[in-house]
Amino acid sequence: MSESEDIEFESEDISSEETGRDTTETDESTDDDSDHEEEDISRPWHDFLEEAWGDVEDKAENFIEESNEDDISQAREAAYSAVRSDMRRALQSRFVDFFQLAHEFKRDPVYKKIIETAQQARADDDMDYEEALVHATQKRALLFNRLIDQWQPVWADEEEEDSQ
Repeated sequence: MSESEDIEFESEDISSEETGRDTTETDESTDDDSDHEEEDISRPWHDFLEEAWGDVEDKAENFIEESNEDDISQAREAAYSAVRSDMRRALQSRFVDFFQLAHEFKRDPVYKKIIETAQQARADDDMDYEEALVHATQKRALLFNRLIDQWQPVWADEEEEDSQ
């Protein structure tokens, strides 16, 4: 995997005190953000948004049920607006969780072996990124089997016994 395809997250720590701006809650677009408003949402962001929506969907549905709005599209618009800040927080949380997980994977020996195998396949067999990654996961099936063998599932009935 080349540096450009590797997951990197580098930024300077800039506090709101240094910038003079409140960075905790904002719905306003900056000039840089507005350049992207017309573009289609890319797959990873779509997936994150779907998951964030799942976190707030019940709240939005309750808002619709409790509204006195006869027009369902207006009720949905109002509900979406009402859960927007909750959805943003869910989206931000998922994004942070993803990068923390990616950071942990970078140090993981199984991940490293799979990525090394994918890099070798790209270099030696002229594979594209996805093809090399699929090849590497198939070639390193033993590593996945070891992970499965080490992991112990928690069965639903065991969870119920533990909570009693």
